[in-house]
Amino acid sequence: MAFKIKKLNHSPAWYREHCNGEDGGSAAFRAMLKKDMAFIGADNDSNLLYEEKIGPYEEKWNAILSDWKSEDPNGVLTKEMTAVLECESLKGFKPSDHFKDEPFKTIDKLMLEYGLNENTMREFLNWRSRQAAAHTIEVVPVVEPASKKETREKIRQARNRNPFFG
Repeated sequence: MAFKIKKLNHSPAWYREHCNGEDGGSAAFRAMLKKDMAFIGADNDSNLLYEEKIGPYEEKWNAILSDWKSEDPNGVLTKEMTAVLECESLKGFKPSDHFKDEPFKTIDKLMLEYGLNENTMREFLNWRSRQAAAHTIEVVPVVEPASKKETREKIRQARNRNPFFG
């Protein structure tokens, strides 16, 4: 069985998003960035921090994509890069991504400003949802049961209409 060897792991945008501090975070992150930089021929200066190494990687990435004929005459790098971009776009939007933008940034600032923790916010949201649910409850009028005489009359009418009834 043949296995596809992954040549290029991630785009510069992915590395920027997942870089945790100056040392890059995990050993896997550092190894992937080194391998990707070597694969596309980016300058991997050992004096730079991993957070700073993303810049040269991005510059080389953009140079290859903008002028792929001179940078990548056979198109091998461009194919790998487009495959990475497609793969990252197919993974799609993570639900947690929308918490990075407004209005959640403002909510986070307000929580810090007023000293509210996650448990307090959770209780507030539960309370709020119960209040909203109470306002949306629909009042259904109670239908009084029919008298026995009315019920018998309806059954008789049904029997007259349907010979297979009963």
